[in-house]
Amino acid sequence: MVSMHFLPHPGKGYYIYIEASQPAKEKHSAKLLSPLIWGPKCFRFYYHMYGSHIGKLSVLLQIRGPYGNYLMWQKSGQQGNQWREANIDIGDANEFQVTIP
Repeated sequence: MVSMHFLPHPGKGYYIYIEASQPAKEKHSAKLLSPLIWGPKCFRFYYHMYGSHIGKLSVLLQIRGPYGNYLMWQKSGQQGNQWREANIDIGDANEFQVTIP
C-alpha cells in the first residue's frame, strides 16, 4: 500500500507526496486524475524530486473518445533539492482529463 500525504504549504495551498526513501518499497506509485476539463488551458504545477531513489514523474492528457492518452511532460531521476515549476500548454481539446500516473 502506498501512503500519500496532503500537507499545507504555508501561504501557498497544499502539496501531495509519496515517500521515496525507506520504508518505501521499490516501484510504488500513485495516480492523480483531474475532473473533466475543456481546452485550451495551461496546466501549472510544482514538483520536488530529490533523493537517491527518485523514479519518474509523468503528466498525461486523456482525451475522451477514441483518442487515448498523450504524454505531455516527463522528468526522471533526481532534479535537485528545490521546488521547480512546470507549465504545460494544452491546445483546443474537447473534454479531457489530466492524469499523473
